[in-house]
Amino acid sequence: MKRLLSSFLLSVHTALSFAQTPDNLQQADTVELQYGWYPDISIAVEYHKTELIKKSGGEKDTFNVDGNYLIRTKTHPDGLQIDFEPIYFIFNKSGHADADNKLQEFMQRLTGINPSYVINTEGSFHEIIKFDEFSKAIKNEMSDFFKDIPEQQFTKIQQLVNTAFSREQIMSQLQDEWNRDVGQWAGGKLERGYTYDIKFNRPIPILDNLQVPGIGHYEYTGRTPCNHIDKNNSCVRLNYYSQINEEATKPIMQELFKKMGIKDKKDFSFKVDYNLEVITEEKTLFPHYVKETTSTLLPNTAQDNLLEKKVTKEFNYTYIKRQD
Repeated sequence: MKRLLSSFLLSVHTALSFAQTPDNLQQADTVELQYGWYPDISIAVEYHKTELIKKSGGEKDTFNVDGNYLIRTKTHPDGLQIDFEPIYFIFNKSGHADADNKLQEFMQRLTGINPSYVINTEGSFHEIIKFDEFSKAIKNEMSDFFKDIPEQQFTKIQQLVNTAFSREQIMSQLQDEWNRDVGQWAGGKLERGYTYDIKFNRPIPILDNLQVPGIGHYEYTGRTPCNHIDKNNSCVRLNYYSQINEEATKPIMQELFKKMGIKDKKDFSFKVDYNLEVITEEKTLFPHYVKETTSTLLPNTAQDNLLEKKVTKEFNYTYIKRQD
């Protein structure tokens, strides 16, 4: 059974407001999700990422990353400050695109450098802090990683990094990550057995954040253990699925081809399907497990065919310091 969550277009960078369950259904299995983070928490995070690229000719490239890091919280005048300890990664790659994998490994290493940010008292992303220190660390990492390549290549990579790690893009990325795990769920009231629908606009960063419409579906699927030692089903499982309007991407692809100087290409579109599973605590929104999968079908302009890209990320959270 479906319920319309909102009739207006909702940006993916905005925390969500959920419809309320009618009074006559209060005895049903319903969750009321509350933001309850506080200072002086330490969280150990285990991270795994798998990226698979399938080509029309049958070739496959895979890129795997395992990592771990610490998250710490402390008091901030505007709410709560989130800090990241150094993030450690192990890379494993296979396939044919060694040069692409090298660049991809570098970009993944850069994502391991996270600036601190502030969450307000309602649980919404507020601001990024110490961005100058973050930018300096990015530049140092880039200089070290590419110290032996020709200057012309280094300049191109530098331009790519400056765009991908601008203040605007990092703000957007951090806000998305916080909303994925915590922010978008705060204040939600969901009944098991219902699907809550939203409409949204998704910005495309490589095209000046042009908006593509899409639709998303939220579900609460039941109570579950938080981890392997929890015997009391202390957490809830939440799911989100979305897809963009594929037809609406055709003019965007034409604009992209135009910017690239490519003419007389087919009427290409692109497709993005997104799945998210979150196991979290109902009264605090402390996540314990997060899995997101993004499947993208893109035109391969060099061969007039399609590339399929699937990226899966998993996060396991262990609370090593908190007040219960």
